Amino acid sequence: MTYKQEIINFYNARTNYDNYVTLNRAIALFDYVTPSPGQSVLDVATGTGNIAITSAQKVGPNGYVIGIDLATELLKIAQQKIQAENLSNVGLVEVDAEAYQPEADKFDVIYCSYAIVLFPKIPKILENWYRCLKFGGFIAFTCSSENSYLALSIVEACAKNGITLPNLHEPFNTY
Repeated sequence: MTYKQEIINFYNARTNYDNYVTLNRAIALFDYVTPSPGQSVLDVATGTGNIAITSAQKVGPNGYVIGIDLATELLKIAQQKIQAENLSNVGLVEVDAEAYQPEADKFDVIYCSYAIVLFPKIPKILENWYRCLKFGGFIAFTCSSENSYLALSIVEACAKNGITLPNLHEPFNTY
């Protein structure tokens, strides 16, 4: 089984993914970057859509949100939540974040909550995000610290699959 398939299976099996912790750590990104009415938002590794839904409410009917993820079961939960909120300005796409290639200068804000360390080619992901970010736009992501309970398990899971993660404390060269 490939690394990506293991990630998909792991998250598809998490039927209790929505809880106080996952919701609060996701929407904490809005403390740093909050989309405005009419803006466009990309939510990478949207999961059950916590960021996508909150973003859709903030950008209003003149804005739009795209949430992407590989985990079919989490996307089904996100779609149910979107329908329950009666939102028409948010769409979900089942796609590998590394393969997703929107047109350049498409998004005002790009979010990724605690998933960036799961991508085997983080610099490539960041380059793609920068390419599809509008001038003056923002990228906001979070990841676990190297010493957190989650970071060790992620690093170990990646190492088992021959993937070496960069030092989570070293800043990336950003634009």
